Amino acid sequence: MEALIDLAASDDDATAAAASKVLFRDIVETLADSFEPAHSALYRGFFARLIGQVRRKPGFEELDQALTLVGVRSTRDLLRRAQAPPPQRSDLNGLQRILVPSRVTLGADIAVSSVALAGLRHRFPAAEIVFVGGPKNADLFAGAKNIQTAAAPYPRGGTLRQRLAVWPQLLRIALRERDAASDGRLLILDPDSRMTQLGLLPLGADGELRLSFDSRAFGGHSSKPLAEVTADWLDAFLGETDRRALPWTTFRQAETPVEMRPLAAVSFGLGGNPSKRVSAAFEARALESLIERGYRIALDCGLGEEEAARVAPLAERVRATNGLVHQGSFRGFGEIVTAADLFVGYDSSFGHLAAAMGTRGVTVFAGAVSDRMRRRWTPSGLGQSTVIDVSPGETDAAVLARFEQALP
Repeated sequence: MEALIDLAASDDDATAAAASKVLFRDIVETLADSFEPAHSALYRGFFARLIGQVRRKPGFEELDQALTLVGVRSTRDLLRRAQAPPPQRSDLNGLQRILVPSRVTLGADIAVSSVALAGLRHRFPAAEIVFVGGPKNADLFAGAKNIQTAAAPYPRGGTLRQRLAVWPQLLRIALRERDAASDGRLLILDPDSRMTQLGLLPLGADGELRLSFDSRAFGGHSSKPLAEVTADWLDAFLGETDRRALPWTTFRQAETPVEMRPLAAVSFGLGGNPSKRVSAAFEARALESLIERGYRIALDCGLGEEEAARVAPLAERVRATNGLVHQGSFRGFGEIVTAADLFVGYDSSFGHLAAAMGTRGVTVFAGAVSDRMRRRWTPSGLGQSTVIDVSPGETDAAVLARFEQALP
């Protein structure tokens, strides 16, 4: 394991990229995606040792300086800080400033971060909340009252060095926001962010006001989706209120001509994870099932040339039926999803958006590493969501039959 970490920290870009891909795909993400409570401590211990191994290597100087600045000189310091008890509720009275780092993926920011933001706005109506993440993530909440945004995008496909370099940026933002509060208090609400490596890296000095949502441990072995688990966590640590926090965004419904009704928004995007795909034949037949039921189709071409090429045959069929083929921003198709009568797709951010905004959804969920992962990532919100669980080795015909049964 130490050899793999050394390779991921290499100053040779190709070596670092290849080793980092293996490190995060096969170890880091496997531990996180299992949602086994026992893996929470295992993850923290592994990643704390990783940071201790690389912090003094060439190219990681900024990481080491930032850790020293906040008093983290050893792996023991890092673990102690990560396991510090949460603040008392009385310590949070009259809060003026709160910082929430992004969960990085758009789907997670809808399912988890938006719930946290909703709960904070209700409990601390006078506080300014700073949401930190990439531009697409910030766009989810653009224009929302009492929410500011700060930029610190996390490179999901980056090397270990590039990923860890985001945390010092985030720390600087946190220290700046603490100084901006007239009473010098800043609450860090960490929604299990990859920017802090799932709550491991601190965003202030010892004794900071910090609430960390451990989405693998909290909720234990329940079958609730993450949006509900997040709301339960807010109630447990900040007290119950008269308003249950739900997923949301500031997206608005796209204007849709009457002749496009009923409208099905379809996205077979994979988010860079080919294990989510059933097959090209399934996608084509699912599209035909929607057309046969009288739906007009709005099809998203996905992100990048590779996904656009993969869905090109579907796009041709949609155009032939006077449907809409979308090639553009996440918000652009997101507002179509918000206006649609039905959303259909693989496990994706659009499925979570549909649930948040009240659109009925059918999600085809393949590639889950565990049953609990599938249950946790089930879309939840105002919209009714049906999840088609795809088992390894299941035939296209069997998945299609269940898909067609789920269609309204």
